[in-house]
Amino acid sequence: MTFNQPRLGDIPLHEIDVSQPALYQSNEILDYFARLRAEAPVHFCAESPYGAYWSVTRFDDIVSVDTQQDIYSSQKGGIQIVDLEGELKRVNFINMDPPDHGWRRKVVSPAVAPMNLALLETTIRTRVCEILD
Repeated sequence: MTFNQPRLGDIPLHEIDVSQPALYQSNEILDYFARLRAEAPVHFCAESPYGAYWSVTRFDDIVSVDTQQDIYSSQKGGIQIVDLEGELKRVNFINMDPPDHGWRRKVVSPAVAPMNLALLETTIRTRVCEILD
């Protein structure tokens, strides 16, 4: 926590903004999410540098949102805070709703099945180590 930053418990719930990069850099974000899970598991942040957004912080609520595309659409608001522009913007099937998501998942699923990932384990570990080194 920085010298001038208020204690998390002193911040009014409606002012909590988990989009602040400094919270992740300082590893304070875990405390923020713990407070949100305890006090406001579905939390609306009205003002942030990125605009208004919702945070869903409990597992069962996340599953509910993720599995009810007829109620919660990934394509209407997305699952990330910042919208990419220009050449950085990519079609990402995790952001898609049915039916577009379904046929893409069906194509990709065999490649990432546990048996196939086990065959690639040595390659994956080698590449991860090279990247981290």
